[in-house]
Parts: sequence; C-alpha cells; structure tokens
Amino acid sequence: MTFRELLSLYQKGKLPKEQQEYVESEIEKHEAISEYLYDDSELPVLENAAPSEKNEKDTKQSEDFTRLIRKMIRRAFIKMGVTVGAVVLAAVMAVTCFFPDIVASFYYDPEKTVGYPSYATKTTQMALDLSVFTELFLPSTYRNDVIIDDEGYGNYHISIPETLSYDGKNTTVSGKLEKGKLTLYDPNLLAYPASNAFVLPKGAEGYYSMGAAGTAEEAFARLQKLDEYDYYTAYFSLSELMDYESFYEEFGLQAQWCAVHLGKTTQAVLGMSTGISGSLMDWDREAYPRLCLLDSKSELSELIEMPKDAQIMQTHFLSMLSYMKDHPETMALFGAGELPWGDIMRYVNEKGLTVYGFTVTARRDTILEIAQNDMISYVYTKPFR
Repeated sequence: MTFRELLSLYQKGKLPKEQQEYVESEIEKHEAISEYLYDDSELPVLENAAPSEKNEKDTKQSEDFTRLIRKMIRRAFIKMGVTVGAVVLAAVMAVTCFFPDIVASFYYDPEKTVGYPSYATKTTQMALDLSVFTELFLPSTYRNDVIIDDEGYGNYHISIPETLSYDGKNTTVSGKLEKGKLTLYDPNLLAYPASNAFVLPKGAEGYYSMGAAGTAEEAFARLQKLDEYDYYTAYFSLSELMDYESFYEEFGLQAQWCAVHLGKTTQAVLGMSTGISGSLMDWDREAYPRLCLLDSKSELSELIEMPKDAQIMQTHFLSMLSYMKDHPETMALFGAGELPWGDIMRYVNEKGLTVYGFTVTARRDTILEIAQNDMISYVYTKPFR
C-alpha cells in the first residue's frame, strides 16, 4: 500500500491505531520542511539521501508523502494567487469605474436630467437652474444652455454659451465646477446690477432720490456723453409704479427685463424677462407652472403672446420664486445668499405684479429716445461688455 493510500485512509479514519500513529509521525516529521517546498522543486536532502536496504520501504513512503505535500502546497498557492489577483482586479475596476460616480453622488450634479423637450435634447439640472437664476437676478444676462464635461469625482468643466446677443457678438464663458463649487473664468457673467441702479418712484416704500448715476439731472446729462456706436445696458426707472399690463402696453416692445416691486420684503433687485431667446426647456410643470417662458410644449405663437398676458407672467414670476425657495443649493451654487422667499411670494400674491423699472441693451440713440418718455424718471447706464 502506498503512502498516499495510507493518507487517504487516515483522512477517512479507517486506519488501525498503529498505522494511524505512524502516519501522524510522518506528518509531524515533514511539517517543518513543507514551508520550503513551494519555491524548491526538489529538496536536496531528499535527492541525495541514499536509503539503506533496511529503510528502503520507509524512504519510498516518505518520498510519496513529500510529493503529495508539495503538490498540495503548490495547488494552495495557485488558488491563493488567483484569489488575490481577482480581488485586486475587482478593487481596481471599482476604483476606476464606480468610485468616481460614488464620490460625485455626494455633490451637485449639473448633468442630472430634469426633462426632455419635444426635440429630444434633454434639459439638465444646471441648465434649468441657470435659466431661473439669470432671469430672476441678472437683467440682460439670460442664459439657459450649459455644455458639461464630466471629469469624475464631482468635478466638471463647463461652458455657458450666449444664446441671445444684443450687439451681434456671441460669447461663451467657461469655468469649472468642483464638488459643488462653481468658478467662472469670467466672473462678470454673474455680476449683480448695482443695488441703486433703479430709483423707486416718490412715495414708494424704499424711495431714495439718488441712484448709481447721481441725481436725476446728472443721470440724464451723462446720456449725452455715451459713445454713439457702443452698446450699453440702460436701467430705466419709472416715475410711478405700474401694473404689469399697463407697463407692457407702454414699454413692452422696448423692454427686455422688468424690475418687480416687492415692498419691504427685500432690498434685492428681482425681475423677469419680457422676451427672451434660447433653448426650449422641459421641467416639472405641475410643481412649477410657467417656470420658463421657453416652454418646449408650447406653440411658437403661444410663446410670442406669453409676455403680453399679465396673469401668465405673474404665475411665471411666482414659480421662479417658488423654485428658488425649494432649491437653496441653486442659490449657493451661484454664490447668492438666501432671501425671504415666502414673504416675497405673499406680497406678490396680495399686491399683484407691479413694475418700477426695466432694462434695455442698445446704442446711445435708442436709449436717448426711450429716456424722453414722461414716465421715465431716472436712467443709469453701463457698458454692455
């Protein structure tokens, strides 16, 4: 009987006590040398030992046992190598394929899909946020298109193209979004208007006679010094508060953005566009009706008529306020502080949509022509670019 057969019977517990003790002694004897066998194909001590006739049988059994142990050790090391390799490969794949997405999930995702316009180009989270924020806060700076390059780990390279140009030049502002923090290479894109760019009508809450261009006389005098061919953004203040319908009848064809009167609820300058151009948008209309004037589910004729309807525009303005209230991360993204959105919404619901000023981006002669209207009490201008 070979030693392999003895070992098999030993493992099954079928050996007599004497043979069992013999196998155990052999295992113990070879246990000390087994750790060297995995890197030496043959043990010199086993090769050079010349068995005597007396222990020839024992030597053969020892050699059989040695080969068996060697084979088992090699097999164990192969299995361990395969297992370790698989674990390392899985870890590398997880790090390269899944870990960037896991990290990114903890931060603002500009590529999140919030809707699909009818022509199948999706509306992303940042495009919708940019649309609402720029219309509400930034006169004549509306943007609703963002090109996003995902770099992983919550980092993105972004480009914000200009979809509407007043001077025939289209510019694209680039930047980076790193773990929820936005940095634009031209920060002027998100520059707020001067807090006193508009002057409220006399008797209105918050009235102050001086504006960003000095007194009214100084402001009108400065218009004559404007360059004839350059473009300017002009902030026209009204001599009295006007309901939206009356305002649009008087200035709707000229105004590009109007400032909404909000009483004492805030000193922030908030308003809305009276006619914009850009990409069609899709969003949750049940939660935010009329949130965007560029509604992908509206006919072109309806889009043209929307700014004329005071009720539609009030719904539009309130939806923008509601959206900002529900998305504080949008305010944080663009570096803005929180506002009392609830108070502002209640004021608009109670008082309706009233306008105290508007903006126009144009050349000097157009600005001078509008300034001659008796309803204009103040004009502040700044270069368009």
